[in-house]
Amino acid sequence: MVCRGRLQDVMTKNVVSLAATIFLWPAIVAVRPAQGADPDRVIYMVIQADPTTTASEIKSKFDTARKETNGCTYKDCVVEPIAPEAYLTLRSIVTKGLATMRAAAADIKEVLIEPLKGEDGAWHLDFGTTSKYLDAANVTVENVVTQTKEIIQMSVASKDQLAAPLRFHSPGSYVLRLPKGKVPRSAVFSVSSDNSPEVKQISIGWPDVGRCYLVTLNQVVGAEGLLFDTLKNEKKVANPIRELQDAGRASLMIASFREVVPGPVFLENGFVLRFPKPDGVNPKRIWMLFPLTENEERQERMALDSVLAKEAGFERVPELIRRSKSGDKLMSTGKTSGWLEIPWVAEKGLFEREITIDTAGWRKRLLEARATMGDHAIMVYEFESGDGTAAPIKMRQGYYVPTRIPEWLFGLQ
Repeated sequence: MVCRGRLQDVMTKNVVSLAATIFLWPAIVAVRPAQGADPDRVIYMVIQADPTTTASEIKSKFDTARKETNGCTYKDCVVEPIAPEAYLTLRSIVTKGLATMRAAAADIKEVLIEPLKGEDGAWHLDFGTTSKYLDAANVTVENVVTQTKEIIQMSVASKDQLAAPLRFHSPGSYVLRLPKGKVPRSAVFSVSSDNSPEVKQISIGWPDVGRCYLVTLNQVVGAEGLLFDTLKNEKKVANPIRELQDAGRASLMIASFREVVPGPVFLENGFVLRFPKPDGVNPKRIWMLFPLTENEERQERMALDSVLAKEAGFERVPELIRRSKSGDKLMSTGKTSGWLEIPWVAEKGLFEREITIDTAGWRKRLLEARATMGDHAIMVYEFESGDGTAAPIKMRQGYYVPTRIPEWLFGLQ
C-alpha cells in the first residue's frame, strides 16, 4: 500500500491518503506517477515479503533502485516491521474496492478468510453462501514466543456472545478470535448445509503472510513510477518485485469528525505532546502521569480514589501531583518518573510540551521487556485562580481522566 502526502499534513491534520496497495513477495501495487518536484513529499508503503526477508534487505532493494533510476530520488528510506494483521487489514480494505479481485478469490476458495476490521486478533470467515453453516473448528496455532504448536477446539456461539472464540456473524459468515501471541497456521472446519445432511470437513492453510514492513521514503522528488519500474527490473535489482498491479483507482482516506490533535509527535531524542482545550472549562495546565501499564494505571487510580474519597480530598490533588512531578527526562528503566506538566500555549491554542527522553533506552526496554511497557495515562486538568491557587477541574469522568496514547509504543518501534 502506498501513501502519498506531506508528512506535516499527516502530523497536523491526522489525514492520510492511501493511493495504492503493495503485494510484495516481493510484489507491489503502485500509484500512477506524480509529476513535479516536492522536497516535502513522503511515500509510505506497506510491504509483504517472504518469511526470511529482513528489513535491511528491503532497504537495500530500494536504495539500489534509487541509484539505478533517473527521474526519481529520495533523501532516505526507513524500514520498520509491522504486524502481519495490519498488512492484511489494509490490503483487505483496499482490495474490497476491486470487485474483480475479490470475486476471483471467492471462486477458488471454499472459505474466504480476512482480518476483522477494528478487532485485533479476530478473523472473518465467509463461506460464500447463506446455505452453509459452521458447526465447529479445530485451529492449529503457533505460540510466537515458544514457537510450539497446539490445536484449539471451538464450537460456534451465538452472535451476541462477542467475547466467544468462535461466533455467528451473519448468514454464511462467522467471527474467529484467537488469544494474543497465538498465530493461526491451519484449521479444519466442520460445515453442514441445506443441500446435504452430511457434515463436511474443510481443511485450510491459514493465509501465509510472511514478514511485513512499513517503508517510508522521505523527501521524494520526481515520478515515483520510475522508481517502481526499476524495482521490477531484474537487470537492475536482485530479486525484483514479481507482481505490480495498478491500484490507482483505489483510494482510502483516514479522517475523523472529532477534534483531533496529533500526539505524540516524535523527535530525534524526544517527542511533543499536544492536547486541545476541552469545552466549557479554562484549565491553566494539564498534568499527565505517563506512561503506565494497565496494572500501574489501576494502582494509581486506586490511590487517587482513596484521596478523593476523603472530605475535600480534591483540594489535596495539586499538592500530591507536585510532590511527584517529573522533570524533562523519562528514564529508560524503572517506572514512570512522575507527573508531566503540559502548559497552555495561547498562541497555538493548545496544551503543548516537548519531552526529552532516552529514546535508545526506551526502545531497548520495549524489545527486551515488552510486558513492562504501557501506553496508559492519567490526566488532570488544573485551574489556577488569580492569586495562584490551583484546583483540579471536575471533568465528565471526574477529577482525573484515564486515557491511552497508542502512538507512544508504535512511535518507539
